[in-house]
Amino acid sequence: MLRPPEPCLPGALAGPGFETRLFYKADAAKVLEAELAHPDYVCKPIMLGANTDPYQPVERRMQVTRSILEVLARTRHPVTVLTKSALVLRDWISWPSWPARAWQASA
Repeated sequence: MLRPPEPCLPGALAGPGFETRLFYKADAAKVLEAELAHPDYVCKPIMLGANTDPYQPVERRMQVTRSILEVLARTRHPVTVLTKSALVLRDWISWPSWPARAWQASA
């Protein structure tokens, strides 16, 4: 017997509403920058897109992923982005200062 998935967030029920509602943190880049600046922070690669594609259609307008990548680029922090969206190219061409070896695309 399969049981239904448990909601991840209060008020986020599995089903049609779960698939059509996105939650985000508008100040994610600011929070990330503070965490990276913390004296006890140990640098480890960060992965965007392990659970949900960071380039949802609303990203074109909200630019939360872009703001996070700007912080990571500025701090030269290692990051991996997993997406099926071509919108990643908008951000990829924006950082010529990142070493070419930092970018790797796969189909």
